[in-house]
Amino acid sequence: MIVIIERELPVSLQQYIDECENQLLNGEPSEFVYPSELLGKRISDPIWDEMIAQVKEPNEAILSTLRNKANIYAIFTKNGDEPWIKKYVGERKALDMRQRITSHLINKNSSTGSKLDFVREAVSQGEKVGLRFLFIPRDTMRTFVEEEIISKNKKELIWNSHG
Repeated sequence: MIVIIERELPVSLQQYIDECENQLLNGEPSEFVYPSELLGKRISDPIWDEMIAQVKEPNEAILSTLRNKANIYAIFTKNGDEPWIKKYVGERKALDMRQRITSHLINKNSSTGSKLDFVREAVSQGEKVGLRFLFIPRDTMRTFVEEEIISKNKKELIWNSHG
């Protein structure tokens, strides 16, 4: 689900950040589906790379909506019927959002800082993966808003840890 923040110039910057955080982290994520064949597979198992098409196809509805429509995103995991757990917040220029999400959730170039290994581990353990997106009209604010959200939620956003 993509939520568009309508206000371009916030009345209060903190209110704007709080609104962005609430929309990004407190709504129901869209589930990114994975084939059952990946359950229990090591993250280095070649099957992950062999099944790229089988991962992309059922998720095309999500992937096709991203270009120029989102510039901040959150990744969640969920075990069974338990609540979604926020794990990661990131940002990217809206033009490149589809590629960034693909790097995190399907396949990556070894030079990227994607969370693909964390995602593969979660899927291997039977967890669901979910996504939420924001589009902030002033692209120059996306990094600032992302950093503020991460700072406020750093204990919960364990995949945002830099070591």
